[in-house]
Amino acid sequence: MGYLSIQQFTSISDAITQIGSAKAELTISRTEVISSAIVVPSNITIKIAGIGDFTKTGSGSIDFQGPYIGLSRKTFYNFNAGDVTFTSSTIADIKWFGADPTGVSGASSPDSTAAIQSAMNSGASKIYGPAGNYILTSVVTIPTQKEFFGDGRVQTTFMPSTSMTDFAFKVIGTSVADAMVRGHLHDFGIQGADATTTALGGIYFDWAYMWSLSRIYVRRIRNNSAIGFHDRNSFNMFYESCQANLGSGVAGDFGTGFKTSSVTGNVTQITYVDCLAQYNQTGYKVYIPSGGASDGISYLLCAGNNVTTIDLEG
Repeated sequence: MGYLSIQQFTSISDAITQIGSAKAELTISRTEVISSAIVVPSNITIKIAGIGDFTKTGSGSIDFQGPYIGLSRKTFYNFNAGDVTFTSSTIADIKWFGADPTGVSGASSPDSTAAIQSAMNSGASKIYGPAGNYILTSVVTIPTQKEFFGDGRVQTTFMPSTSMTDFAFKVIGTSVADAMVRGHLHDFGIQGADATTTALGGIYFDWAYMWSLSRIYVRRIRNNSAIGFHDRNSFNMFYESCQANLGSGVAGDFGTGFKTSSVTGNVTQITYVDCLAQYNQTGYKVYIPSGGASDGISYLLCAGNNVTTIDLEG
């Protein structure tokens, strides 16, 4: 059928029915109200143009099984996390779900937490955060096998609000058998609001393996419980050119830059390359209590600047 417009049909459901199994690119240039479960089959490419968007009413959801070509703006209204899903090959833009890039450090609105979580739960294997400042009021959990990236470590910044009492991002498994496997996080920053920040830190892993982190900058989380990057019960982790700068030259040293720990599991093959811990009470910490084990934790070309201690145990 070739190139079609939603204007030729009464609704997206009508378009799906009439197109059938033919190959088609369907341009959405108006608001489509989604009130039931809609499945867009793999033979239909959806392209957003003009004012095109989707609004949920009732129990609406939409599953794009074919290619999706979006614009970098809010496109999905009133949907909950998991209501909008894509094929794994899609690169999902957090702004499609309403993430607002105009946040200010220390504020609690506009809150982008739910939008970012919706992108994480969309089934897309790659999640993109365009340049801007995005406020978080609660933790965002990152599923297994995700690539999450921005436009640069100072260009794309996620800002925990002053009411937040958790990490900005978490990757959580429950055991070796149920570990969070393979992912890549890169090219973004996490910025607190200095002394008023109560967040626990930047990124936390528990029971994860084969994740790589590159060019991530965690800064200005000035409380002594904060940790820039924390690997717990994790293995085969790789950090490159990451920086934890929780304090400042004026405010002094706060928290821990990079921490590796274990409770009952093993922590093995954690590699840090060209990383910097700066203005932290503890730059690099390894904590392995009785019952745990550590092996192959490497620091290559890493540095600690204005840190009180480097604490390696176990």
